[in-house]
Amino acid sequence: MEWFFEEWVRGTGIPHYRLEFTAHHTETGYQIRGKLFQTGVPRSFIARVPLYSSGAGRGTLLGTVVAAGPETSFHFDAPNLPRKIIVDPQMTLLCTAE
Repeated sequence: MEWFFEEWVRGTGIPHYRLEFTAHHTETGYQIRGKLFQTGVPRSFIARVPLYSSGAGRGTLLGTVVAAGPETSFHFDAPNLPRKIIVDPQMTLLCTAE
């Protein structure tokens, strides 16, 4: 638990997340590839960041990305084309996002 206290209790940074993604149609849906950018915290900061797909209706959890360092790649398969990918809409993390 030392890492948790070092990052979230003793640390003074608040992570800021930004992402870029592309979606390609496949036989079974869409393949989503992208990068999650993390700033405002030390390079050693690690967090599990939930990403949701925004499309018609309610947001759907695509999955969780373990953000480690300033840039983390991700890949998900989804049944529908996301109009937008939202970082942590349930607000489970102390962070800012664009």
